[in-house]
Amino acid sequence: MPRKFTASAQSDCGNTINQDYNRFAFFGVEGINYGALNNPQLPTPITPTKVSGKTKWEDKSIQQRYNDILALYSDLVGRTNGVVGDGVDMASSLTLVLSNKASVYLKSSNEIMATSLEDLIKKAFPNLRIETAPQLSTDAGELIQMFVRSYQGQPACYS
Repeated sequence: MPRKFTASAQSDCGNTINQDYNRFAFFGVEGINYGALNNPQLPTPITPTKVSGKTKWEDKSIQQRYNDILALYSDLVGRTNGVVGDGVDMASSLTLVLSNKASVYLKSSNEIMATSLEDLIKKAFPNLRIETAPQLSTDAGELIQMFVRSYQGQPACYS
């Protein structure tokens, strides 16, 4: 019995440390540093494309959601001037991070395309890693970010 309790306590401590690390990575530590969501030196996020005046994924088709992903990629290429490693291209090591709520739409599909949004993304970006983070569910809506994992051999973000 004591061993199970010890293992459980260690696991709980590890989970707490991981949750705190995530909070610090996303929001920083007040008065010490910024995080990925509140750093004023990071570029302004782009607005998703509007379809019939709507920007939420729940109101969009798979193709329209896919176009939002392409807009993120286009913005990343533009911000780096294509100069990451040998240049940012669709085969670069990228990470797409989205809220847990938005991740549900990756599995959506339709009869016309006979594929899911996730399949379309993975075909276009073969080295893309998809991650979820509950911190990207905000009062303003569901956030989606695309990062390049390294820049000229150096880690570019928490990846």
